[in-house]
Amino acid sequence: TGPFQFRGTNALFATALGLTAEQLEEAIKLAGERSSYQFRTVRKRGKERTFISPRAPLLNLAQRRVADFLRPFNELLHPGCVGYVPGRRTLDAATPHSGKPWVQKLDITDFYSSAQDTIIHDTFVSLGATQEVSETLTSLVTWEGVLPTGTRTSPVVSNLVLADFDFECAAEAERRNLAYTRYADDLIFSGDDPFDMSGWVDHHLQAIGFKLNPRKSVLCRRGQPIRVAGLTIFEKDRPRLPKALKRRLRLEIYLVSKDLAAGHFESPGDEDDYPPEVEEARARFFHAQGMLRYSAGIEPAFVQSALDKHGEELRDLLLPARRRHRDELELRRLLAKILGTRAPGLGRTPSPIPSAPPISRVSSVG
Repeated sequence: TGPFQFRGTNALFATALGLTAEQLEEAIKLAGERSSYQFRTVRKRGKERTFISPRAPLLNLAQRRVADFLRPFNELLHPGCVGYVPGRRTLDAATPHSGKPWVQKLDITDFYSSAQDTIIHDTFVSLGATQEVSETLTSLVTWEGVLPTGTRTSPVVSNLVLADFDFECAAEAERRNLAYTRYADDLIFSGDDPFDMSGWVDHHLQAIGFKLNPRKSVLCRRGQPIRVAGLTIFEKDRPRLPKALKRRLRLEIYLVSKDLAAGHFESPGDEDDYPPEVEEARARFFHAQGMLRYSAGIEPAFVQSALDKHGEELRDLLLPARRRHRDELELRRLLAKILGTRAPGLGRTPSPIPSAPPISRVSSVG
């Protein structure tokens, strides 16, 4: 038995997902059919990647429920596992390495597609699932025998597959007086003296079906360019935003200030009737706001300084003082209060999206 003990039959598991037994059986069938998915191929740096998303509504619902069902298992993950874990940020991946003289960054080759159905099945069994439920879970989260890139279940499942490995890595790192974190397929080690963890890591990865990409594995000393989870780490006090991101953020703020001065946020009427320049301004605004929210969590003083150059109105519009983890609906309501009648185009409140029916807690299935 595992820590959450989601044991039982598929019928009980269906109940835990908020589905009927018939719906679960149909979802399992759909998961094995190519017509149930949408495939999108993206070419980047000379390499093609295929992203998969469920097209069949029932399969999409089942995968969303499975992802929610597995989320409590994040409690079992090592604190150094940062990617795809709610409540953990890129800052958490970078902070343990800040100011360290030596940093090694290792990359796992073909991260998702290296997670095969056998190891995934065994992972679910180790967590307490019966053979029947483990087979069902594995069928729902894999495509052609591996984790696909693009589905909502792959991030949480990949972390569970590597959970024991993370603890082993952290223990070996501690034995060598190193710090360790992992952000998805990036493994980061740091220490005060030169070291090389690549051989040890590759050996233990291959035992569970993964391997390192030697072309993306680097060892750097302070002063050489290296980023951890997108942040620079060679300042002793804390990770920093890259200079390129800061330049882009200043430009985004400037462009939004021009849009505000041009009255692009004052367009009345239905959203479907907005002229192209207003649509572009709205998109630019929300993109800039997202960048600011992220950046404020890393370097708040820089963000405050960049906004102050454009006056209080723009500062309060882009980054309201009381803004903390609001969803988009709450954000737009706040914007409506700030802007009043001046910018109804931004202040209009969208219709809320109905939430999915609640699912049972994992521990309720016996």
